[in-house]
Amino acid sequence: MSLLSSKKAIVTASVAVAGVVFAAPSATEASFGERTLHFGMNNNDVKVLQETLKEKGFFQFHTATGFYGEVTRKAVTDFQKANGLTADGIAGPQTFGALKSNSSSNGSSQPARQEASKTIPDTQLLRQGSSGSAVTLLQEKLKELGYYTGSVSGSFQAGTREAVLAYQQANSLHRDGIAGPQTIGHMNSGKGKAYSPEQPSSSNGSKNSGSLPANTVLRLNDKGSAVSELQEKLKTHGFYNSGVTGTYGTITRQAVRDFQQAAGIGVDGIAGPQTFRALENWTGQSQNGNSGNNNSNSGSNNSSSASTLREGVEGTAVTELQNQLRTLGLFHVQPTGYYGSITKESVRKFQQQWNLTADGIATKATIQKLNEVAEIHRKSAENSSSQPSRGSFQVLNLIADASTFLGTPYVWGGASPTGFDCSGFIQYVFKQNGLTVPRTAAQQYNFGKNVSKPQVGDIVFFETYTSGPSHNGIYIGNNQFIHSGSSTGITIANLNTSYWSQRYLGAKRLH
Repeated sequence: MSLLSSKKAIVTASVAVAGVVFAAPSATEASFGERTLHFGMNNNDVKVLQETLKEKGFFQFHTATGFYGEVTRKAVTDFQKANGLTADGIAGPQTFGALKSNSSSNGSSQPARQEASKTIPDTQLLRQGSSGSAVTLLQEKLKELGYYTGSVSGSFQAGTREAVLAYQQANSLHRDGIAGPQTIGHMNSGKGKAYSPEQPSSSNGSKNSGSLPANTVLRLNDKGSAVSELQEKLKTHGFYNSGVTGTYGTITRQAVRDFQQAAGIGVDGIAGPQTFRALENWTGQSQNGNSGNNNSNSGSNNSSSASTLREGVEGTAVTELQNQLRTLGLFHVQPTGYYGSITKESVRKFQQQWNLTADGIATKATIQKLNEVAEIHRKSAENSSSQPSRGSFQVLNLIADASTFLGTPYVWGGASPTGFDCSGFIQYVFKQNGLTVPRTAAQQYNFGKNVSKPQVGDIVFFETYTSGPSHNGIYIGNNQFIHSGSSTGITIANLNTSYWSQRYLGAKRLH
């Protein structure tokens, strides 16, 4: 998802949402400002702080997580500087006072509101890959309402699609991430609800909230407000203990598995209508009358591997398996839910890597090891993204955006979603995330900082058709990199293969 460059104001969003935070304080909000907040803390007050800073245009990460990390400290420091306060990155009484004031140091919201009030043309479908003035107006309207935090670029990419999905969810529209006549007409009517920071669900798990998207299926790597609502509900019932991030990672998947096991429903780690209904009606007892004990880890890690998967099988468990293999760079097509020859070969390669019986059958032992390796891969990516970097750049967002282009064809000199060459692909996804890098592989090589060992988000370089750096890709961990190959298009490759290892020149950091 593309991010704003530092200090870019989200002025109208702050006007639209500020009342939610301060107008009618709840018990949770009443405590906000009573204690000093600083680096390393993890609680709901930090989440409120992040949401407030986001409304005022200083917190640039797409989700309020509740963790006071480097991004939050920088946002606080920038806000303090803009308001003439001691810029120490610590949120104390003076900082809270300035945050709660009605004025915004980033200027009046009137020009932005007037600009965003223009009518969006509804004569075409706006979807990922679209571009032009209609997309610009769409982004402005979504920004005004608080759903979009990226730059108004006129290019419909992952960040815009996510904002459209969130708008559709909040306004009870069909959720497809496409801005068509229904969605655009609703926006133009002026009746669209403004984005509201996520509120905790009631502790008794009653059906009053009605927040879970009953007709949606959520699985690994999905993002958006629906995932946030799922995490909130799982947290309320004691199955999820991490921050509400809006990203369906392996921790969320395990929480879903644990709940499904406790509720006595099918255990696949995928949240669909049955899981949502069970969450809304959860009383602490399964549908079979068994008491759900979410503190017990017995069998929880094995829940997705109760059945052996093999060629010819289909279903959500196969889709999840394919997603896991894709994360590790072993499955190079879109997940289908059908266990065919490609899936069998991917499983066999994984089994060979980990000294398992290489028969291409996903047994309990294979799935357990696959889950374990994928979890290590995820933590590696998170650790890399926590490293200090320029501006508000986030490595995980870079990788997520890059992965949306898997399968895009190779085009010599290409630098757009219709086709990329290797360096054009890298330049494009970095620009999506707020960083400008040079155009060619050689220029990017000279631009980057030397690193002895690549981390997730670094660029790996190769000498291919000419001397010096002539090809590159984005390192995604586990010796894998995503790149635009002349014979493959955007795909994932392994550094350890004979072809790439013989041509490897080294890694550079561009962020």
